[in-house]
Amino acid sequence: MAEQFLKTPILSTLQRFDFSVEGFEMVSQSGLCRYDWNAVDRVLEDRGDLFCYTGPGVIVVPTSLLSTDERRALLKYISVWRKQEGSA
Repeated sequence: MAEQFLKTPILSTLQRFDFSVEGFEMVSQSGLCRYDWNAVDRVLEDRGDLFCYTGPGVIVVPTSLLSTDERRALLKYISVWRKQEGSA
């Protein structure tokens, strides 16, 4: 399933992800989307991607494109979010 999703045009137009302890922003040619971690139902990770499920939708974060420090920070934010949600 991930391979099919990764071949969609939206990922080829992806420009930037910004992460913080409050949530994340995704900037693409279609515009800017902001998500609080509270909007995320669950997070799954495979070899090169992070899947943030927001109700019926999913945001795919290509972690293979992140630097080591960016990936470490992102995983820290997710860990904090899981602890706050009681799902650690």
